[in-house]
Amino acid sequence: MPSRTLEDKVEELTKLAATHEEQLKSLQETLRAVVAEHSATNKALGELKNQVVRLDQQITELIRSKDEQGSFAEIRADVMVLRRDMDKVEKTHDELGRRIWAMAGPVLGAVIGVLLGYFLRK
Repeated sequence: MPSRTLEDKVEELTKLAATHEEQLKSLQETLRAVVAEHSATNKALGELKNQVVRLDQQITELIRSKDEQGSFAEIRADVMVLRRDMDKVEKTHDELGRRIWAMAGPVLGAVIGVLLGYFLRK
């Protein structure tokens, strides 16, 4: 193999420099794309953090509201007690009406008897 001349070495270095320049441009474009994606990712993460904070606040508010109102089992038990008490009130009301009508017959009969006796004596 013949020895290489300076021209051959310069030409080889020029080709190598051109190749490296193309690779550098490609890397720069890739880096710009990655930076743009990173920016979009940071924006999305910021929005996600805001949503997590809002959800955390809503969960805290729901827990506080649940604690204030009581559990559904407690509310259901209260409704059952109210229904039972309402049934008792209705039964008492019906019983009172029945007793009034039971007393009204003899009282009305006594009043009619007194009036008939009064008018018949005259």
